[in-house]
Amino acid sequence: MDDSEEPVSVGFLAQRLGVSKYYLENLMLIMKRNGFVAPSRGPKGGYSLARYPADISLPEVFTALEGSENLAYCGTCPDSCPHSDYCASRDLFKLLSGAMLGALSSMTLKTMAEWQVLKLRRSLS
Repeated sequence: MDDSEEPVSVGFLAQRLGVSKYYLENLMLIMKRNGFVAPSRGPKGGYSLARYPADISLPEVFTALEGSENLAYCGTCPDSCPHSDYCASRDLFKLLSGAMLGALSSMTLKTMAEWQVLKLRRSLS
């Protein structure tokens, strides 16, 4: 990765995003465990990307954060529910999971960053 990017502290990011620091710390631990971010210690410590944004796919991030590609637990573990063999909701969740992952499959963190820049520019115009 490029060393020119300064690490971002969890506190700063939490304030900027309007989420709790505790919540974001938990997300960052998951992101670190999955090799998306790298921590750095010290007064200017925080997190920076461990890989190039174009190399981080959104389905990969979704699966890391959610623990599964399925929107419902029964999609991954049908034995968890006695009704899974004849449950239309399970089929719907499997269909929705596939559609969502299909839509995300060509997207990366770089794509999301580019979209965000466009939105910010439009909002400032």
